[in-house]
Amino acid sequence: MWILNKLKQMDTGIYKITNTITNDLYIGSAAGKTGIKRRFESHKYHLRRGTSPCLKLQNSWNKYGEEHFTFSILEYCEPIDCINREQYFIDKLNPSLNILPIAGSRLNSKQSKEAKEKISNRLKGCDVWNKGVKMAESHKLKIGAANKGKTHTKEAKTKISKAKVGKLNPNASMVRCVEKNMIFETMKDAVKYLEILLSKKVYSSSISACCRGVKYKKAYGFTWEYVK
Repeated sequence: MWILNKLKQMDTGIYKITNTITNDLYIGSAAGKTGIKRRFESHKYHLRRGTSPCLKLQNSWNKYGEEHFTFSILEYCEPIDCINREQYFIDKLNPSLNILPIAGSRLNSKQSKEAKEKISNRLKGCDVWNKGVKMAESHKLKIGAANKGKTHTKEAKTKISKAKVGKLNPNASMVRCVEKNMIFETMKDAVKYLEILLSKKVYSSSISACCRGVKYKKAYGFTWEYVK
């Protein structure tokens, strides 16, 4: 009982999302510090806005409505065991709303042309939050004054120059996580991977800074580099 209470406090483990009309399932795991409850909130946030990366789940949600979905915990487990236990439940329950039948495999997989088109169509017509918002003149002056007279130091210029060469090149199309030896087609894929792995908001700028070697040696506990 003590172990179970400890795992509940950690709030890490395996969960499922159920369509109560069709009984279709989505199986997932939460191994990060923010836990399963925060993962549920993240799912609902994106599903309500039509921006969930889980396309099958999003389509089912759009068709049947939020009121016909339930979120429940299958089991609590140590973070290190989450992927193995997620795979166990995927094999056992055969969830139809998961994109691929291998736990974690979506993290480093390529999107099909059809999936990319669906995402593109889904985002068409979405308004940019600051579209049409004019910056106050006083704010423009403050920005101008703050940047006036600023020049790069010799050291900074050297770092910028190196950042344009080889694996430090920000124009490279792919990024690599050195410790895991995983290559991601885009920075967005790397961000999605980390957000699922760590259950928290991840910023591409931190990974990019690590790749360029300008500020950080590591980002979110891993070493990153650009791949041509």
